This record gives sequence, structure tokens and C-alpha cells, in this order.
Amino acid sequence: MPWAILPYHLDADARTFLNISENKFYQFKSPEFLGKRCCGSFHGWLALVDETPVISLYNPLSDEKILLPKLKTGLPEVLRFQKEHPDYPLSYEGCRLI
Repeated sequence: MPWAILPYHLDADARTFLNISENKFYQFKSPEFLGKRCCGSFHGWLALVDETPVISLYNPLSDEKILLPKLKTGLPEVLRFQKEHPDYPLSYEGCRLI
């Protein structure tokens, strides 16, 4: 069942998701969301990145967190922590609608 993450503010501790198959909204609150943007997902796990850039995996359903090793080489988009990107015209505070 695919879910979509809705636009959010980086200073908020909640994220809202749309379950496309059920047409229902779900909101999850966690301090793990503060100051971070979602840069990917896989099987319920969200890849969250902050400005440093520290990347972690977070599962909002189980409230589990996995810190990933620090990057040895930088990712230009992550290092600049772009809030908007020209390739994603519908992005808002790091969220892109796909």
C-alpha cells in the first residue's frame, strides 16, 4: 500500500502521510522529525537527513531509529540542505511530491 508524505515545515515534530489505497490521512509525531527532511523511504523506513548531514533511518510505525555511518564524501544537495530544488518544482521545505 503506497503512502505519500505531505508538505511539512522542518521545525515541526509531526509528519502527515496519505494512504493512497485507503484515501486516509495519518499523522505521526516524533522528535526524530525536528529539523530533518525525508530524502527517501523503503518498506516503512524513512531516510531522514539534517543539516550536518547526519542521515538516519526512522520507522514511524515502530518508533525505531537507526543511525547510519557518517559520510566520507559529501553529497552536494545534502551539504547545502536545499529547501527547494529546481528539478522538483512542487517541493516545500525539502518535501517533493511524486
